Amino acid sequence: WMGRMVEERVGPRTFTVLYFGSGIGGALLNGGLALLVGGGHVIGASGAVFGIMVAFAVIYPRVPIMLFLLPPIEARYVVAGLIAFDLLFLGSGDGIARVVHLGGAGVGYLLIRAHQRGSDLSGMIRPLENLWMRMSGGTPVRKPRNRRMYSIRDVEILEETEVDDLDRI
Repeated sequence: WMGRMVEERVGPRTFTVLYFGSGIGGALLNGGLALLVGGGHVIGASGAVFGIMVAFAVIYPRVPIMLFLLPPIEARYVVAGLIAFDLLFLGSGDGIARVVHLGGAGVGYLLIRAHQRGSDLSGMIRPLENLWMRMSGGTPVRKPRNRRMYSIRDVEILEETEVDDLDRI
C-alpha cells in the first residue's frame, strides 16, 4: 500500500527507477562491504522495499500507520524505527541482509530527494524502454513536448471572500 501511494505521486516510470535503483544500490553496498570484510550472497527485494518505504516517509511524513496492537504512528517514525532496528542489529549474524536494507533506504532517500528537486528520474528508464520497443517492433517512446505550454511565475491567488465581483471572474 505504500508503493501504490508513492507510484501515484511520482508516476510509474519514476517509481520503477526508485524501486530498482534502491534494490541495486542496496545490493552494491552489500557486495562492496562483502569484498572488504567478507560475507555471503543475498537474494530478495528488501533493499527496494526499504527504498520505497523511505520515499513514502519523505512524501507523506505525517500519515498515520496502524500496526498490530499499537496506536497510530506517523510514517516517518515507523520508517526511522525500522532503520534504527537494522542499525542496532547490524552485526548480529542472524542471516538478515541488514546492509542491503540500509543501502536501499539510503539510495531511496537520495532518489526521492532528487525527484523533489526537479530531476527527471524517468529519463533514466526511457532509453531501455526505447530499446525494448525497437526489439519488439514497436515505436520508440518520446517525451511529448507541447510548444504552446508556458509557465506563470508571479500570480496572485484570491479567495472567494476577497473578490467583490464574482461575475467578473
